[in-house]
Amino acid sequence: MPYHPTRLIAAVDGSEDASRAAAMAAGLAKEMNRPLTLLYVFPAPGPHEFVSLDSVTGALTDPAALSPQGLEEASRKAAATVFAAARKAIGDSVDVEERIATGPVVPEILKAAEALKPALVVVGRRGLGRLGEFLLGSVSNKLVHQHAFPVLVV
Repeated sequence: MPYHPTRLIAAVDGSEDASRAAAMAAGLAKEMNRPLTLLYVFPAPGPHEFVSLDSVTGALTDPAALSPQGLEEASRKAAATVFAAARKAIGDSVDVEERIATGPVVPEILKAAEALKPALVVVGRRGLGRLGEFLLGSVSNKLVHQHAFPVLVV
């Protein structure tokens, strides 16, 4: 079956690099006449993933936030902030869809890419989890090495 990609994905986390990546993805999506999906993964640590507290925007400081409802509400609040930053960088030049996932960041981005089959996944070079990047490697580095689709690191 031929592969006909229909969209671009920009994985965003609220960082300046993610905003630059979203703006780059929007420009490419406009040039390619493709829709853009902004993907935010609310980071829930897996067995080999470090999550910095700033990346969950303080959502886990309240024990009630650990309930499924609390985590869902925290992810929605964090996503609203992240998407607002990305949309500010993008402007109104392209059709944008927003998606939220929860879990280990790299596997969730890969899962979304597998489902959407994008022409390109665009990510920032550095995100919010600097300590995790130092200890375990960056999301962008992992995507470049594990992704079956083209990845652009901005």
